Amino acid sequence: MRTTATNEDRPAARQRLTDRIVDRTADHRVELTIVSALLGAWIVLMVSGLAGSIDRAVDRSSVVSRPTLTSTVIVALAGGVLAGVGLVRARRVVALQHRDHLIDELTGLPDRHQLAVAFRHAVRRSAGSGGQVAVILIDLRDFKAINQMFGRNDGDLVMAAVAGRIRAELTADDHLVRLAGDEFAVVRALVDTVDELDDLAAQVLGALQIPFEIQTYTVQVGANLGLALVAPEANDLATALKHADMALYRAKLQGPNRYEIFEHSLQEQVSPAMIVDWLRTAFEERQLRLQYQPIFSLQKDSLVAVEALLRWEHPTEGALSPDVVLPALEDSGLIVEVGEWVVDEACRQARIWRDRSKSVAPPIIFVNISPKQLSAANFLTSVEASLERHGVEAGALCLELGSLTSLQQSSPAWMLLRECKALGLHLALDNFGDNESSYGLIRRLQLDYLKIGRQLTNARNATPHDDAIAKSVVALARELRFTIVAEGVEDPASLERVTALGCDLAQGFYFGTAEPPEAIDQLITAARTPARVGTAPR
Repeated sequence: MRTTATNEDRPAARQRLTDRIVDRTADHRVELTIVSALLGAWIVLMVSGLAGSIDRAVDRSSVVSRPTLTSTVIVALAGGVLAGVGLVRARRVVALQHRDHLIDELTGLPDRHQLAVAFRHAVRRSAGSGGQVAVILIDLRDFKAINQMFGRNDGDLVMAAVAGRIRAELTADDHLVRLAGDEFAVVRALVDTVDELDDLAAQVLGALQIPFEIQTYTVQVGANLGLALVAPEANDLATALKHADMALYRAKLQGPNRYEIFEHSLQEQVSPAMIVDWLRTAFEERQLRLQYQPIFSLQKDSLVAVEALLRWEHPTEGALSPDVVLPALEDSGLIVEVGEWVVDEACRQARIWRDRSKSVAPPIIFVNISPKQLSAANFLTSVEASLERHGVEAGALCLELGSLTSLQQSSPAWMLLRECKALGLHLALDNFGDNESSYGLIRRLQLDYLKIGRQLTNARNATPHDDAIAKSVVALARELRFTIVAEGVEDPASLERVTALGCDLAQGFYFGTAEPPEAIDQLITAARTPARVGTAPR
């Protein structure tokens, strides 16, 4: 319980209090307002309550007082008692035994402790009706990037807005729970058909794909959904959650903004451990492939570089999303072995392109490097061996770093990167302006390329403040004399935007998706302006 002062007049406060008591507002709290004639001020007591119908959100056994309550409120101040003691009839004000652990303060939603209560209530409602109970898991994508770019306070505003968007797509009888930082769950009773779940999933994903506003900025939030149905007589939340989680993982395999409904054929499929086993087998059997996304010079209108991207086609699941493959490699430690192969394969391809490119320079190949690779004792030795094995200059490769947050000056990884620079390898930082990389680290590490992400380059829904941030980022990169690569250029408007900003290079769907090396051969042949390998082209 907390107290705040407000300058509202008596009629306005009375109306606001009346609205809350009769439940005409969407606020998840009840305000008990008392007039202090002594101080001439309003004292407002905020009493945590629950959204929607209390008998749906809370197990009746945990309610100490009735939904309709007459309470006497006494406010103590400076050791005394205010003269105004009010009697307020407040509907749906409840005292919970562990209230602070049952309500998520940020969103006002029930937290994970109430999921079991919501499930039991849905089971009771569905029993004997022929309907089933649905459990839906919602996982937001890359929400950490929003917190990094805008700060946690603005990130909290977006999270609260996300909860509101989801709630708006549900019925009054659905239960929405915040499970963890970027995870939500929905419990729905009386589900008759799978088609109903299809419709619900499409509505939720559609609502979340509409850009969110942070002050005058816009951001987009992706998500994946996993849905499962359970017969009410089963009354087994653990199994329902397991099935929904399997479906969620399957949805993540397909990429962002996808959903999957559990089927029993998934019972023995798709878990993080299985993904690791698949990838280990694929690596050992040489099934992994590199594809290359072109990077063009905006000034010269020619291909100057490509980014090597790891791809694998599962025999039955099809192409797995990089958002699933890369975390599995990282978590299992396979990223070190696979990363060595990626560097070696990039060197092999660089030699092929060099031999075929007689009149133009071959493209520099950007290779993504993870912190775990930099921690490997033989990283630089392995890179040097690959360069020597295939007979290519170090300047044919650019090591692309996702972040510098884990680096500190004079650390082993820092010294290793300086050795890479001395060897002649290029260095690039991805998503400059989106992550928390230090200006000092960037300057002292002597990077060659700074990549700015689609959050700054995408012309859709860009505001004047977005423009100001993008211009500042580009101006800083220019001042540091780095080559600026604009990522996420997907349409003519975004191309016009990054050109006007003064970016040097660009990549994105507008120029082409990741393709097999044979497709890049044609772009090399069509290149009009040579660029010397070993220097950072502009």
